[in-house]
Amino acid sequence: MQIDLIWLDANLTAFAFEIEHSTPITTGLDRFVELLRVDSSSAEGVVIVAPRSRQRKLDQVLSGPRYIGAPMYMETKGRYLWYSDVLDIASRFAGQQPTKAALTSAVTAALHIPKIKPVLG
Repeated sequence: MQIDLIWLDANLTAFAFEIEHSTPITTGLDRFVELLRVDSSSAEGVVIVAPRSRQRKLDQVLSGPRYIGAPMYMETKGRYLWYSDVLDIASRFAGQQPTKAALTSAVTAALHIPKIKPVLG
C-alpha cells in the first residue's frame, strides 16, 4: 500500500491523505480501497488533497460505478482538502506548535464532501 500520508492517533488511522496533482484520481482512490480492506476503521478519514480546479473531475470519478456502492462505498467516505485549505491551516499555525486537538479540528473543519451524482451503468 502506498498512501502518501497516514496520520496515526494512538496507533489508529485518524486520516489518510492522497495528494492528487497530476496523477490519475483513480490511483489515490484505489489506494484508499486497499487501505479500507486492511483497516475499515479509517473510513471517515480518507482525504484527497488536490487543487480546487480538479473538483469536477474528482466528483465525476467518485460518481462512477467503480466507486459507488459495495464493497467499499467510497462515494460516502472520501473527503477533499484543497491546496488553499492546506495553506490556510499552515498560515493559521505559523510560528506556533499547535496541539493535536487544534490541528485535528482545523483539518476536520476544512474538509469538503464530494458532490456525487451516481452514474447508473
